[in-house]
Amino acid sequence: MGVIERRGREKAHRRRTILEAAKREILKHGLDGATMAGIATAAELSKGALYLYFKSKEELVYALLLNSLEEFRSKLEIAAQGKDTGFEKAVAMSQAYGTFYRENTGTYLQLFQYLDYQLYSLTGTNSTAFRCFQIIEEMKELLTRVLQEGQADGSIRENIDADRSAAMLVHMTESFMQRISARGRFFEEEENYDPLALLQQLFDMILYYLKSN
Repeated sequence: MGVIERRGREKAHRRRTILEAAKREILKHGLDGATMAGIATAAELSKGALYLYFKSKEELVYALLLNSLEEFRSKLEIAAQGKDTGFEKAVAMSQAYGTFYRENTGTYLQLFQYLDYQLYSLTGTNSTAFRCFQIIEEMKELLTRVLQEGQADGSIRENIDADRSAAMLVHMTESFMQRISARGRFFEEEENYDPLALLQQLFDMILYYLKSN
């Protein structure tokens, strides 16, 4: 292995270490409570070394969210593979949504809310934040294709607009996931609802709407 290649791998490894440390700090202290100094300590780096990789907490947060979104998109793609009909693919994707929510609710939704709150200040099409929105659009396009496949094979209703329905479903699901995450304790203690059960109920309603009679 050459010097340049080794340094590249070391840099990539260090970057992953920083992102993992940031995720732990956000899970422990919340997005507002996590600091660059705390993340540097968790990553066993000096604060100056951390800033060589990420110039600000905002840049780090967007990088962490981008990683999460790319993982999410990959899980949706894998879930749809090997299924015979569009409806079966939609069912598998809804299950992947639920799994991802269960595994990442402590960090992902905080990051996503941050992206929404900062939307007004985003500029340029080459930023990490803008790439996050591109990934969300790619997930919507994936769902659109699945719905169209289902319409073609007769497993999904013909009288819906696949593109508009996909956009509605993606945004509605994200909003619902954020809401039940923020109010999870209330649901569990006051209403005796399991947040994951509520999410599954939403998916059941969506699938009922999509399925061809």
